[in-house]
Amino acid sequence: MKWTKEEINSLKEIYSARVYIDEIAKKYGRSRRAVQHKIKRLKLKRSPVRLKKAIKMSRKEIRDRCYNKNKKKIYERKRERIRRYKRQLIEYLGGKCMHCGYNKCMAALEFHHNKEGKESVIAIMIKDYSKQKALKEVNKCIILCANCHRELHHPGL
Repeated sequence: MKWTKEEINSLKEIYSARVYIDEIAKKYGRSRRAVQHKIKRLKLKRSPVRLKKAIKMSRKEIRDRCYNKNKKKIYERKRERIRRYKRQLIEYLGGKCMHCGYNKCMAALEFHHNKEGKESVIAIMIKDYSKQKALKEVNKCIILCANCHRELHHPGL
């Protein structure tokens, strides 16, 4: 199907006004490829886009800007990753309190160091250290529910 002179004149105006090729193709009932081919044969050029002056930002500023924009998502992913890893470590040690057998709420289960040589608190290690270091430290621990853990540390109160 041939292009009419009106279509060609209209194409020149629309294309220089930076209308998307898909929209042009839809308007004239032609394929995207046909429109691109006609633009190339007519040697049409688009008017340049005038951009605002680029603001120079350091990598740190860009990173901080991205972090502030996505702070909530980042925080939620980190919390979920910590919960998932704690659940894995608890299951690795049996999944229930060693004294009373409590296993209803994972948040109520705690790690108790029963051997000497405590390097750090497990909660901090899960959050900040590598998995290997945390696992090495967990091997020195037993799982206790919060009540049994308090009774073990403060007997007779």
